[in-house]
Amino acid sequence: MYVENPEEDWMDKMKKKSNDKEGYDNSEKKIKLTVYKNGFQIDDGQFRDIKEPVNKKFMDEVEKGYIPQELVDQGFKNLAIALMDKK
Repeated sequence: MYVENPEEDWMDKMKKKSNDKEGYDNSEKKIKLTVYKNGFQIDDGQFRDIKEPVNKKFMDEVEKGYIPQELVDQGFKNLAIALMDKK
């Protein structure tokens, strides 16, 4: 997983992890993850409240530098995430 445009605390952690990887453009798929104070949105999809356990798990996995299991289950093995921080 590669991370683009991370900012602030946990986003900085993800950026450091992504710097250890080779070229961002080598990814099979790129998604946009827009992070808000109380949740997030994938591409132009539905807003997902961070209080929901499944959504918290998703963001915890992203923070750790993993492709979220939810996306792995959808067949994504190599993924780039462009982060947009709108907190």
